[in-house]
Amino acid sequence: LDGFWPSLSLSLQIAVLSSALSLVAGTLAALAIARGRLPGATALGTLLVSPLMMPGLVLGIALLQYFRMIGLTATWSALLVAHLVVTLPYVARTMIAGLSRFDFTLIEAARTLGCTYAGSVIRVMVPALAPSFLIAGLFSLLASFDNYPVSIFLTDVRSKTLPIRMLQYIEEAPDPTLAALSTLILAGTLVLLLISDRLVGLHRMAGTAD
Repeated sequence: LDGFWPSLSLSLQIAVLSSALSLVAGTLAALAIARGRLPGATALGTLLVSPLMMPGLVLGIALLQYFRMIGLTATWSALLVAHLVVTLPYVARTMIAGLSRFDFTLIEAARTLGCTYAGSVIRVMVPALAPSFLIAGLFSLLASFDNYPVSIFLTDVRSKTLPIRMLQYIEEAPDPTLAALSTLILAGTLVLLLISDRLVGLHRMAGTAD
């Protein structure tokens, strides 16, 4: 498995960072949309989730042409921006659904009891939206880590994400190595689900996804 470590490291870096950035940007956008105070909120919501409606190959080619046009040649940076485009819709869609069920008067009630605005958000909103945060983070993390159709247009010989490296390996030297690696990835996914169940419960996550 030694030959896969650079690709695994690259995929993890891109997945974690793009998911974190998506959580911040997607939550802020969802807040603006859910509160209904932003002009064109409906159009913004449609724009945020539009990448989900596009074939991955089309999105990958469009991003490749755009990066060439603006002169972005760094593979790592291009992958990060592209995966941000891929993961942001998952976060935005999940957070909009979660915030649509949140009672914002609870924040005002907390403020009347002496909390600052930031304190009321941290003590009231964040715990209430924990399932939404968790499921959005998981969806975006897995969507980035497993992405192939967009990444294939942006990698180079030295920098390849794990899905691309695995596909090339099976074409060049098919052996049980890929089966072992796939088992490890599946085990890691199950561990994430178990941790999520411990933190907020899978039934609450399923309710948020609906």
